[in-house]
Amino acid sequence: MSNTDGTDSRQIIGQLPVAGAPALSADGAMLAYTLELPGPDRKTDIVVSSADGSNAKQLTHTGDSIGATYSPDGRRLAFNRLSPSSSGSSAFDIFVMDSDGSSERQLTHTGDSAAAAYSPDGSKIVFYRGSWDGKRSDIFVMNADGGNIRQITNTGDSGGAVFSPDGTKLAFMRHGNGSSYAVCVMDIDGGNVRQLIATVNKNISRVGWGALPA
Repeated sequence: MSNTDGTDSRQIIGQLPVAGAPALSADGAMLAYTLELPGPDRKTDIVVSSADGSNAKQLTHTGDSIGATYSPDGRRLAFNRLSPSSSGSSAFDIFVMDSDGSSERQLTHTGDSAAAAYSPDGSKIVFYRGSWDGKRSDIFVMNADGGNIRQITNTGDSGGAVFSPDGTKLAFMRHGNGSSYAVCVMDIDGGNVRQLIATVNKNISRVGWGALPA
């Protein structure tokens, strides 16, 4: 963890096999992350802790759960669960659970839905459907309970979306050639698409949107 300007970098999770995909709760008190367990199967589960890394608690025990993100009120976590598909590759869908690991439920059932992010009021979730790397995918929005799924893009190259702080727009990645991406913004209904950054030559999966500290 570090300050927003990159200073005061410090390790808050140590002596774990592999820990990644960290997500802070909105109040900054809690941290959710993916724990990769040792072994050839690379099993993964969701762990939460205090923001300083203490009081860690493993919430899932299925060995196939990754990428949790908090709802704005901190009461729920959306995450992905992987499962083998008939083609031999991994299928993935979006699940939610209470922040203590209880009341788990599946929201999508298509085998190709990932990268969930809540709207600021917690009423909606944006995600993508397509390939796991996000290079052949489109952006969708659904209610936080999984209802009313709506396709927002239809270009087959968009993913990694997040809501603007006022909930009226979406920032997202549009895949180009090779590992290049463009950073774009659009209205929540898919209108008024604007490219902000033409080319990012990195294999990244999501942008962020927030206010700079005063």
